[in-house]
Amino acid sequence: LFYYFKQLFAQVTNPPIDAVREKIVTSTAVYVGKNGNLLEEKPENCQVLKIENPILADLDLLKICSMQKSGFKVVKVPIIFYKSTPIDRVLDHLFVQVDKAYREGATILVLSDRGVDENHVALPSLLAVAAVHKYLVQTKKCTAMSLILESAEPREVHHFATLLGYGASAVNPYLAHATIGQLIEEGLLNKDYYAAVLRIVAESATSAAVGHHLPSLFMSEL
Repeated sequence: LFYYFKQLFAQVTNPPIDAVREKIVTSTAVYVGKNGNLLEEKPENCQVLKIENPILADLDLLKICSMQKSGFKVVKVPIIFYKSTPIDRVLDHLFVQVDKAYREGATILVLSDRGVDENHVALPSLLAVAAVHKYLVQTKKCTAMSLILESAEPREVHHFATLLGYGASAVNPYLAHATIGQLIEEGLLNKDYYAAVLRIVAESATSAAVGHHLPSLFMSEL
């Protein structure tokens, strides 16, 4: 599904932003939590969690899920389903779980595909993120919670670009991390995701990762 889309480039300069030489104005920081009413200045609007890099390590996600802080509530929603279930029913059930989390006061929603086995498969992570984000927008709940994805599927720069563009605030690619960890232990790889995220946002002429939540930054390959 990732390769159905390609990223549009800002038609200004080439490159739109030099993420290396202009690093003083670039940022990978994102904020998760309840945004509150943007038309009113209240202390509650500042109750958000700052994440320095939207690519989360397993320990980072564990800290977020275990957070016991007033104004924050983390709910994990599985995006796996029984393999013979029609996809429309799977999405409807996912939306029901999202509504339940909203009623419980969730401010951070973690979509997770852990638990795949011989009888259960995972929704494509991009489909799950985009569908939930669009549903939150349509039901006017988008500012009430942020989306974090815990998935084994994303592993390439374009995967992260599309996930961030279609609504994920942060991504925990646990399988990629496990694979990279093994390769680093064997001395075969030194991966820099920070530079990858900066390159993504620079191509769209945005200087911060928080400005990348725009599906219009992508177009169909067809």
